[in-house]
Amino acid sequence: MVLSNALESYSVGQVTAAIEELQAAVREHPTYADLRCRLGRLLAETGRHDEALAEFGAALEINPGYGE
Repeated sequence: MVLSNALESYSVGQVTAAIEELQAAVREHPTYADLRCRLGRLLAETGRHDEALAEFGAALEINPGYGE
């Protein structure tokens, strides 16, 4: 699964690859709030704050209670 690939990439320091894999996962499953939140975290970690906020916003639109 793409998520496990992204987690593996991140665990070995390949953050760019992890972001790309999560972006692919979001394209495949655009209504999965967890994927969008994970992508947002990595985008924020790499200084891509506007993109991160967009992903966090999308996650909250999908599931307004996400993160509670």
